[in-house]
Amino acid sequence: MRKKLLTFLLSISFVAQVSAQGVEPPAVQHRIPADETSRAVKLRAEPQQKGKWFAGLSGGMLFGDTDMSGRNFNVTNMNSFQSGLVLGYGLTEEFRIQAEFLFERRGFRSTQSITGFRLTDTSEHVCWQCYYDYDVTFISDYLHLPLLIQYGKAKGPMQISVQAGLYYSLLLINNHHGYEAFYLDPEGADPFLQQGFEPGLLKIIYSGPTTNVINTYDAGLLLGLGFGYELGQHFTIQFDGRLQVGFAGIFENPQMPVLNFKSYVVRCGFMYKFKSVNE
Repeated sequence: MRKKLLTFLLSISFVAQVSAQGVEPPAVQHRIPADETSRAVKLRAEPQQKGKWFAGLSGGMLFGDTDMSGRNFNVTNMNSFQSGLVLGYGLTEEFRIQAEFLFERRGFRSTQSITGFRLTDTSEHVCWQCYYDYDVTFISDYLHLPLLIQYGKAKGPMQISVQAGLYYSLLLINNHHGYEAFYLDPEGADPFLQQGFEPGLLKIIYSGPTTNVINTYDAGLLLGLGFGYELGQHFTIQFDGRLQVGFAGIFENPQMPVLNFKSYVVRCGFMYKFKSVNE
């Protein structure tokens, strides 16, 4: 009994000495729940665009897809390019409005060949040695002004988006080169000669700027897909693939066939994200 009482008194004395020396109890560690930690990491990792301005440069290849089949003309589309300035503003984290100021070149070759002429549709005589050839290449430069809405979803530094909008293109200059030839055979074109036509070959060479041939403007729709990847806090590399469909018509001259411009665009660009006012 005396040993138990002595042990109890020694224990009380030891606790009193520890308290008197100012030893603090172990610190309590507060753990952040796992879901809150992951949410904070996610907010830091995903791109933030709401209320922020974007500006950058973009450029790439343009693949023409204008079709004249069934119009007695044949078209050979030419690959060209577009490049210029891109300016955007984040309406929400998903939606961005974007305006672009681009230089765009379009080109195509138009050919037509006809052999055998009648003076009228009811004429029995056909001049099989007579022919008509047309072979002209057009190169047009435009100030291309798209305005579009972009909807995107981000996962980490990556973002995939869909794009839709309108564009207006103002013709800067159009050049063409080629020829147009009309041949009347002196022996087989008697009905034509009797009407005052001159026999032989008439050939016109085209070279340089055109006048009243190509429409001075174009307007249409565009649809596209985009992929972006953030390179740090402010820079993003952007890849776009688009379809452009025009409605204004390529030719201004009413004697030319009626057709509309269509193209596919594949391009790459760099965007800079500005800080918002609150940052």
